[in-house]
Amino acid sequence: MSKAKTGALILSGGKSRRMGQDKTTLKYNGESFLAHAAGFWAKVPDISAIYLGIGSEEHLQKILEDDAAAAVIAENHIIPVFDRYEKCGPMAGIHAAFLEGDEDRLYVCAIDIPNMDVSMLPVPDDSGADAYVYRYQDKAEPLFALYSRSALGTISEMLEEGNFKLHDLIARIRTQYLPLEKEQLRYFYNCNTPEDLKSII
Repeated sequence: MSKAKTGALILSGGKSRRMGQDKTTLKYNGESFLAHAAGFWAKVPDISAIYLGIGSEEHLQKILEDDAAAAVIAENHIIPVFDRYEKCGPMAGIHAAFLEGDEDRLYVCAIDIPNMDVSMLPVPDDSGADAYVYRYQDKAEPLFALYSRSALGTISEMLEEGNFKLHDLIARIRTQYLPLEKEQLRYFYNCNTPEDLKSII
């Protein structure tokens, strides 16, 4: 049996209204979130491609005006993907990346997760699950997870229905939930506001 082809998708198509500036080029510790995420995935073995869910071509052009961001995209051979369904959040980005490439699976991360660690990458098993998602008590973490192409049909159906909630998606597909300890929550910390950025743990 051939090894599943696995890519990585960095989600950065949002408006970042609560942050007050685009999180793609926002810097933390002297490094942009884009550079941090790209560097993380570039070090993960056997990643076939790195995709950037950037929402629209207009958003991409704005990002490329930043020379440092343009260099990160070029140097890491990042493939921008654009939403087929506007204003549908991360699910539209996952949908676009699966349609753009031929990967069997996609690791997915939001761009604003500063503490990602390779030790937390979901590892697929023989269950044939459509997704592998960490969960602490009743709170799932679908923005640092592994999705299989087998979920694409359901994703497409939900987008057509106008339902683009990832929590509804993982409830509908065959999701393998992975246990998460309280002390591991720091790896999933994300930054939506300037206060979040100041409080990175």
